[in-house]
Formats: sequence, structure tokens, C-alpha cells
Amino acid sequence: MIDAIYQAGLTRVVYQGFNIINISALVLFSVLYAGKLRIEKKKAFLHVLIVYPLGYLWIYLQGFIASGFRFTGQNNIVKGFVFFPLFILLASKILHEDKNKLLDISALNLSLLQGVAHIACSIAGCCYGYEWEHGILNVESQKLLFPIQLLESFVSLCIFAALLILEKKKNYKSDGTIYPIFLIAFGATRFFLEFLRDNEKLFLNISNLALWSLLMVLVGVSWICSIPKSKDKPKKHR
Repeated sequence: MIDAIYQAGLTRVVYQGFNIINISALVLFSVLYAGKLRIEKKKAFLHVLIVYPLGYLWIYLQGFIASGFRFTGQNNIVKGFVFFPLFILLASKILHEDKNKLLDISALNLSLLQGVAHIACSIAGCCYGYEWEHGILNVESQKLLFPIQLLESFVSLCIFAALLILEKKKNYKSDGTIYPIFLIAFGATRFFLEFLRDNEKLFLNISNLALWSLLMVLVGVSWICSIPKSKDKPKKHR
């Protein structure tokens, strides 16, 4: 199928089509899931329109800075996951909504986003794995490569499903733990998946994105550890 799309000259069209599907999935999920977290559907919709454009602008800015202030027009959204809470906090202020509820729905959204996006990557031939005789066609190299994109998609959707189950077990009460759990789960799995990618390595076969993945785990663990402390602080009496 990938070869047929390539031969028809529709690779970029299908890839961009998946981007539209991706954003549509986020909007649809946010609106449908809003009731579980007791968020107004309108606010859930506006939250997507605030957080994700800012998030994408930020990752492009990151890429601009990392490239020595040369505009390359791209960067990996994974590097922005530790910064997304800042945009979510801004959205909570603008929409006058509980930040923990928006953090919960954003963690689910980002898992879903990665699950759909990597299917598109397998079609476009980006984010590729090592050469493998049982792999899938990569349209860029015209070789059979390990389908790391589809594996990453599967893992992200598993994280999405696990977070949904956890939300249900918590009776959809937002306590600020879902987003850091997402960072830990996504960061830990992505760190190991990076060893299956045929990308530039910095040292000991560790890539730049592997280091960002470790940062996600560290931020997530630190965040989780700080939550009980903040709850245990005695209230000041006037």
C-alpha cells in the first residue's frame, strides 16, 4: 500500500491528510471526553485551539535555536512535552478552568496524537528504523526497514488506553498525577525505542531524543514526588 501511494505521487498528500485527521481526532476526543472530567465542551474545544498551536510554535522555536538560529521549519514535538504544561496553565487561566482537568485531558490527547501521527510517518518514510529483510518499504531510501513508526504508534496507543483505565479507576477525579504519569510512561518507552531508530547517535548509541526522553522521566518523577508534599502542607490560619 505504501508503495502504491508512493508510485501515485500521493505520499505528501496522504501525510498531510493524516495531520488533519490527527487534529480532528484531538478535537473530537476532547469534546466527547470533556463530560467525564466535568469540563464544558466549549472549553475543551478552545483548550485544543490554545494549547496545540502554542506547542507547535514552541517546538519550531526550539528547532530554530538548536540550529544556530537558522530556520529549518521543523522539530520533533516530543521535545516539547515537558513544556506543554506551561501552555495548559495559560489555557486554564484564559478559560477559568481547573488546570488539573486540562492536564489530564492533554496527557490523553498527546498519547492519541502520537498514536495517529506515527502511522503517517510510516507512509512518508520519516523516523525510520534499521534495514530489515522483514520490514516495510521506506519510500525515502527504497529499502525494507524495521517499522519503528508503527511500533511507536502501538506503544503510544497502549499508553493512551492505560491512562483511560487509570482515569476510570480514579473516578475521573483530577489530582494532577495523570500528566506526570504520561511523561514517565512515554519517556521511558521512547528511550528504549530510540535504540531501534536509525538516527544520529551522540554517544553509547544514545540519540538526542533519547536524552529528551530521560528528561521527561525525570520531570515526571519529580512532579509526582512533589504532589503529596504540596497536599500535606498545613493551611495557614488567619
